Amino acid sequence: MRGPETGCQSLDELDLDPTRSRAGTDPPNEKEVPMKQVEDLRRLQKDLEAKGVKYCIGAYVDIHGVPKAKVVPIAHMLHMAEGSERYTGYALDGLGQAPNDDELTSVPDFSRTIQLPWEPKIAWIPSDNHFQGKPYAVPMDVSNHFLYYRSDYLNRLLTDSAWQRQYSEVAQRELGKALSPKKPEDWSPDDFVAAALFFTKTINPDSPTAFGTVLQAKNLIYNVMIWDNFLYGLGGSWFRSGFQPALNTPQAQKALDVYVTIMQKKATPAGSTSYEYGEANEAFRTGKVAFMVQWSAAFHELDDKTKSPMVAGNVKLAPVPGKKTHVHALGVGISAYSNTKPAVQKWVRFLATTQAMRMYADAGGIPPVRAALANPALAKQRPEFPLIAEHVEKYGYVETTIAETVPILEILAKHLSAAWALQVAPKIALDQANGEITQLLKEKGYLK
Repeated sequence: MRGPETGCQSLDELDLDPTRSRAGTDPPNEKEVPMKQVEDLRRLQKDLEAKGVKYCIGAYVDIHGVPKAKVVPIAHMLHMAEGSERYTGYALDGLGQAPNDDELTSVPDFSRTIQLPWEPKIAWIPSDNHFQGKPYAVPMDVSNHFLYYRSDYLNRLLTDSAWQRQYSEVAQRELGKALSPKKPEDWSPDDFVAAALFFTKTINPDSPTAFGTVLQAKNLIYNVMIWDNFLYGLGGSWFRSGFQPALNTPQAQKALDVYVTIMQKKATPAGSTSYEYGEANEAFRTGKVAFMVQWSAAFHELDDKTKSPMVAGNVKLAPVPGKKTHVHALGVGISAYSNTKPAVQKWVRFLATTQAMRMYADAGGIPPVRAALANPALAKQRPEFPLIAEHVEKYGYVETTIAETVPILEILAKHLSAAWALQVAPKIALDQANGEITQLLKEKGYLK
């Protein structure tokens, strides 16, 4: 499973699934690529050549966050698609190969092709390493976001005419907008804010909760990932074409206003500026809030009657308002300094088995494999699994995979959290973040 393209511009309609039947065959053979895909690749190749592209770079990122790649003439793009570019894994940190192991092959995902704006003759394509025709990685967890809500409260809002009138009155009085209650699955960011105000007792004395929602507003990169859902759900993103930052756009301003309005109206607990995952869960499980945007890992404990007796049984999931969700996965690497590599390799191979994925799920993990998430037996124990698979595929996105991703997140966390705490005006925070990210990317060579 993977998020949608992060900057491929006109390429998003191409059917370029990177799955190959025999990655790394020598020599590459077009018959091993589905015919429609061969046609799409040829069309992409002609399009890139017309734009002046002469070389392709299929890059993967090593355990130090550094891109590794080989430069391939565009005339050989179809060979590249079959994994023609090989690497000696033993020479690279964290890949756990022995000197006598076969080489790794790098298989590109052409659906995310980007023509480098500062070097137009080069097309950059993110790639995955394969070994003997199979992906060389052990993904151990997938993370996405949901709207968690109290079904008892939201069901009443959708059926109680008195509550519905109050909701509309609150939206008009506090926001100046004529809004009516909707199913959580259909919420926009505006609905999210209106519902937060309705379920806040200082605004609506009849609210069953003290606060409508809980924001994770601490200066923390993971909290930026949650806020990004509103940015992308409103049509924004981190970048315009290429790597030109787009954090000072109307979409970013509106996404930031969602948080700022909730903070100003005190529709989130007073300590929210120091909140992250644990504090948000505590606010929800103790009945202080009616809903929240939270990581998928929380459902397993919030719907557990022994861990969360006040809310278990009434916890439901819906798409994040705007229907976008950040997605990332964790993985396992082998230290270059390990003295027991054969044993570790055996353990890593076990981690990729169905048995290991089942054990991981039983222990509270979220296997990042559709076959595991859609398994009926697992779904009985973990009813959120099928929804995770569905939402990752339908609503998932990845902000970027460049080596500077974490520094960008840190810049955003610093400036956004200042705005969330009402210490800095939203426009100033966004302008400062945009400026710092621009400077970072110039220093690293992404922008001129």
